[in-house]
Amino acid sequence: MATINTKGHIVGTVGPVSYRMVSGKTIVQSKPGRGKVFQSVATKQSASVFGEAQQIAKKMRTALFPLLQNKTDSTCYYRFGSKVYQAMLGNSAVPRSLRSLATGDLAVLDRFQFNENSSFENFCAVPISVAENETAGLVLSVPDFRVADAIRSIPTATAAKLCLLVTGFDTEQYSESCSEVVTVEIPFHVATIAAQEWVLPNLPAGHLIVVTAALFYVKQDRMMGSVVLNDKALHPCEIVVVYKS
Repeated sequence: MATINTKGHIVGTVGPVSYRMVSGKTIVQSKPGRGKVFQSVATKQSASVFGEAQQIAKKMRTALFPLLQNKTDSTCYYRFGSKVYQAMLGNSAVPRSLRSLATGDLAVLDRFQFNENSSFENFCAVPISVAENETAGLVLSVPDFRVADAIRSIPTATAAKLCLLVTGFDTEQYSESCSEVVTVEIPFHVATIAAQEWVLPNLPAGHLIVVTAALFYVKQDRMMGSVVLNDKALHPCEIVVVYKS
């Protein structure tokens, strides 16, 4: 049944069609299976893969919360789910109904921005190197860099902190299998930060490994100590790389 809301818009269903409001516009859609509108096998398969992509994206976002911290932009969930779906469909050698993120084109997820209000590259130019070592572990490294050249300053901030999060996911349920965080402290009164390297030797084999980076701005408060300044308008955070170990 359809009703007319207080703004004079039709919302609900009338026969084989439904009405809903999206961004102030009335969207009219046919209801699958009614009014002689049927889904093909290909359409059902596509819907199934898309639904799986949304579930995987949600699990990944949950695991990445230490960096995301509810500071993503308003379109992040939709954009990230769409990217995961695109990555799953990226390997055309696998039948559509059997495609998964583990067999997809993982490079599609590289450099994904969790907050388009503050693109990571616009605030942090520190090169981040990710490499596997001989024992199937992971080596993260950053070279020495000049703070003034590599980090964009903002008013009131006295320092920044570059955080790198390494998260593993099994390829069956996409549950979190490991999580490691390393940080680079960046005081703004210092001219140069020395090169740093971290070796993570115990990552599970055959899992998806997601390396994410975020730049946090902080100020020193006499009463509260170190205060994080990031919010939904300012939170540079991106996926550096995704690969299968």
